[in-house]
Amino acid sequence: LSRGSRPEVVQDLADIQQRIAQSKQTGLQAQKRSIFENQQAIFKGVLEGINDPAELVSIIKNMYIRFKERENQGKKATSVDERYFKMAEKLLYTELAKAIGTECDRMQAVIAETIGDRAGF
Repeated sequence: LSRGSRPEVVQDLADIQQRIAQSKQTGLQAQKRSIFENQQAIFKGVLEGINDPAELVSIIKNMYIRFKERENQGKKATSVDERYFKMAEKLLYTELAKAIGTECDRMQAVIAETIGDRAGF
C-alpha cells in the first residue's frame, strides 16, 4: 500500500466494521423480536386454553408478584405483562361469573365484597 492510499483503506475498514456492527445489531434485534413474538403467541395460547380458575389465580398471583418486584426496582410493568394480566383476569372473571350465574362485569366487585366480608372489612 502506498502512503497516500492508507487513510482511504483505514476509512474503508472503519466503514466495514460499522456496517458489520449494524448488521449484527439488526440481526439481534430481529432475533429478539422473533423470540418475543413466539413467547407472546405461546402465552396467549396457554391462557386461552386454561379454564381452571385455580390455574388462572396462580398466573395472576405470579404476575402481580412480578409487578411488585419491578415496582420495588423502580421499574414499571411492561405493557405485555399488563396485557396478559388483564387477559388472565378477564378469563378468571368469566369462568367465575358462569359458575355463580352473574355478569362478568360484576365479578371484580363480587370478589372484593367476598374478600372484605371474610377479612372483616
